[in-house]
Amino acid sequence: MKRIVSYVLTLCLSALPAITSYAQNIPIRIGWQPSGEFRFFVAKELKLFEKAGLQPEYIKFNAGPPTLAALKSGDIDVSFLGSAPAIAGLAQKIDYKIIMPSNEGLALSALVVRPESGIQSLKDIRGKRIASSKGASTYMALLKALKLQNLTLQDIQFVDLAVPSMIPAFANKSVDGIWVWSPWSSKLEAEQGKIVAGMRDVQIDWAQQLWVARTSWLKEQPEAARRLIKAMDLATQALTSNPGPAVEAVASTLAIPSAMAAEILKSDRYPTLDDMVNASYRSSLTAKNGYAQGLQEQAQFMYDQQFINALPDMAQAIDAGPVSTYLKSR
Repeated sequence: MKRIVSYVLTLCLSALPAITSYAQNIPIRIGWQPSGEFRFFVAKELKLFEKAGLQPEYIKFNAGPPTLAALKSGDIDVSFLGSAPAIAGLAQKIDYKIIMPSNEGLALSALVVRPESGIQSLKDIRGKRIASSKGASTYMALLKALKLQNLTLQDIQFVDLAVPSMIPAFANKSVDGIWVWSPWSSKLEAEQGKIVAGMRDVQIDWAQQLWVARTSWLKEQPEAARRLIKAMDLATQALTSNPGPAVEAVASTLAIPSAMAAEILKSDRYPTLDDMVNASYRSSLTAKNGYAQGLQEQAQFMYDQQFINALPDMAQAIDAGPVSTYLKSR
């Protein structure tokens, strides 16, 4: 079996362009959470961080708040997380920058309903028991869905649920539907659930996952930041040529079947580095009506709902420098 795995990894690496040899790898502390950020997992599995000239230390978290605490204390240098906790951290004056979008997470951040709920579309949610997590981007999606149907939260039976409680509530029929992100939406589908709406259906079209880096680290380690972007570029290429190792790594980490992990990968979009600086891309780091605009809309929503006490300037929070610098040297 070890020989087979070794052979597969060799094939994946042979499909990549020649890798520059570095005299010394630069240490980097990467915070991570179990999620659908396949590029991280393929980079970790194939040692692409090392091949890009980094010496990674991986620190695992299970939620946004402890990740933000580690960024604030300087215990990690970079991390990927959801847009909502990233905005919350900026509102708390934690000093970091958004350096690139991750997987978009738009199709699978979705409203999943039970088969007997009678919900075929958003038009059918009046009076239904619908759950989400207050403060999350999916809660914003639910409120936008209600507004599009000329409804308010009082027109449904809203249930505020933490993620660990969602699958039991869905399985025992305590709710008719749940608006949640991947991989939990896929897990609800496995419980006979049906997706009836995604983020684009409620006019949320910017990437819901992103990478952040401490501002001081970016200033002190610009070459490390450039190498991080290189690792992500190599991961994108590896993911395209042979997604198998990443699929297996994600399946193992999230405790889901390989087929489900493969479907999550197929359903999501991973913008290329060129996308990220393309003015026509919705989550562009450089366009005025790009990523900053979408994240500002989300920040305004969180502020209006009193989930955050200060309104961050999302244009100021974005640093396209690492991606732009790497692309010039690629």
